[in-house]
Amino acid sequence: IAHILNQFLEIEIFPKTPRNYQPHEHLGCQLANLPQELTISQAVDHNYRDPQLLNIPSGCDLSPIYPSPHIIKSQLLQHQAQGLAFMIDRESPYSISGKALWTQTTINGTCVWKHKVSGIEIELSQTSNVPETPRGSILADDMGLGKSLQAICLVACSLKEAQLFSTQTSNLPNSSLPFHGTLLVCPARLMNNWIEEIIKHSHNHTIHFVKYHGPQRHTISEKQMEAANILITSYEIVRSDFNEYNKNFSLPKRSWLFGRIWFRVILDEAHSIRTTESKTQMAIQALKKERSLCLTGTPLQNSLHDIMALLNFLCCNLKTPHNNWPKILKPHLQQGNINQLQLILRHVMLRRTKKLSLTNFPDITHHKIKSPLNLPAQRYYDIQFIKFMKDFWERSFFSYLHSLQGICDHPLLADPTLSIIKDGQLSPNPTEQPDTQFAGKSSQTITHCIPYEVCCQSNKIQKLLKMVHPESPLMANSTKAVVFSTWTRFLDLIGIALEQHQISFLRLDGSLNSKMQDRCLENFKQSTNTCLLLASLQTAGVGLNITHASVAFIMEPHWNPTAEAQAFDRLHRIGQTKPVQVFHFITPDTIEERILQVQERKKQLIESTILTTTDWRELLEAILSS
Repeated sequence: IAHILNQFLEIEIFPKTPRNYQPHEHLGCQLANLPQELTISQAVDHNYRDPQLLNIPSGCDLSPIYPSPHIIKSQLLQHQAQGLAFMIDRESPYSISGKALWTQTTINGTCVWKHKVSGIEIELSQTSNVPETPRGSILADDMGLGKSLQAICLVACSLKEAQLFSTQTSNLPNSSLPFHGTLLVCPARLMNNWIEEIIKHSHNHTIHFVKYHGPQRHTISEKQMEAANILITSYEIVRSDFNEYNKNFSLPKRSWLFGRIWFRVILDEAHSIRTTESKTQMAIQALKKERSLCLTGTPLQNSLHDIMALLNFLCCNLKTPHNNWPKILKPHLQQGNINQLQLILRHVMLRRTKKLSLTNFPDITHHKIKSPLNLPAQRYYDIQFIKFMKDFWERSFFSYLHSLQGICDHPLLADPTLSIIKDGQLSPNPTEQPDTQFAGKSSQTITHCIPYEVCCQSNKIQKLLKMVHPESPLMANSTKAVVFSTWTRFLDLIGIALEQHQISFLRLDGSLNSKMQDRCLENFKQSTNTCLLLASLQTAGVGLNITHASVAFIMEPHWNPTAEAQAFDRLHRIGQTKPVQVFHFITPDTIEERILQVQERKKQLIESTILTTTDWRELLEAILSS
């Protein structure tokens, strides 16, 4: 059958794919015979299908702790005060919760501590109290519940402890000296957000901070650094300074980041270090600190390896065997046993949802907008789908996969050889142009032309235009809306269509530096004429506050559902006063419906398989054949 298919393709006859197409039957790909590599996540996937897989505590039983009103001027909500209590307890070397990982027993008349996960035993006489455990935690609250405020309060509650820590000395030559400051590492575009949060929540001159970023960081005086309670920097700067430090490691005091032992290191959007052995992860692990805090609304994005990276950060400065959590957990996870992981996470992680934590919080409503392909786009999609299935096991696999996704938005996105026209010179009615693709070989005057299917209109754009028109019911009373898309090229096309219909908008994507992004968001917030923001999913999906908007459009499904959740949670968070509506655009009978299947699977399993190239093909072949 594959041979016959190739013959048809060579003479440009494109058979239409039947609805119940079984690719593994027609292309000779026996799924049972495909090479498989057992990974940690696959083992867990196979044995555990409970959505509450990790059973993370919500902290509702904690006694709240409130910071000094002389330092923090904001009133904490109940869940925030409980979160502060959790973090303070986990930072204590004699934490009551620290005993949860140990049991006391007597062996041959000697009282010993036995680690529940590793089985390592320590004689009581060797330690004055509970054996050493990592001093830190993971605050994994749902996005929009005020993790930054809780972190600032943690700093405020430990200012005296930090000063005491800085008085410690070392007799070792060239050893790093303790420093009272908290190092706060975040994505570069969120640095100003943190500065605003500190100013907003604390009284003047109670928490001193320094922004350590860009070339100007080298001009910051020693006096300014020494006065800082919080030093704010980015993952990029940590990585850059780490490279410099490695060249001059014999002079550790020359590096502010790596030449000191920090009182505390806070990672915002901590899942940024999830990539194993990346330069960023190695640089972060090299930071010396007494205490650690990870902030992330999405601790599990793709697999359990995401969690392992966070656990490794918490315990990387401790040399004792029982604190090497990733090494201890690996054999258990390979066997599909997550009991030990649950035990550790119940000790170090706290996660609350909006539904459980907030009362009288505005609702969020999700709508599915079906946008079928028009006839020309459907024809073009079918052509690309045939090529996709033909080259299923070839290197061009991902190219065709992206083409299929692109066509669902607009056929122009399917062909990488076509540049997007940014000067607005697209025809208002491109379908009225001559159908030159089928003009025949005798038309020698035509040397190059864009396929007719590529020039057609996008149904998604047409539906969006109707919904965001200033006179539409959805946009009444100057309602503000955000249009999210994975593809910046699609945002280009949406922008062209909006300009043609004289609908004003602003644009936020990775081409803007952090200052320009801040200015864009401020203009969007203050403007009474511009009610629409076009935003790339990657740029706007992290750490931003867009509560002045109450409508979100997700133009296409993403393989990772947390990426979409991060986007609309920029609107649905503390500070939102209106009900939020989210419109998800879906192209039926296409790859987008299959992506929804993957999304649902990830949601149900709470962590998904680690997908290699082969795994992607296996997964897609399975769902395409369903």
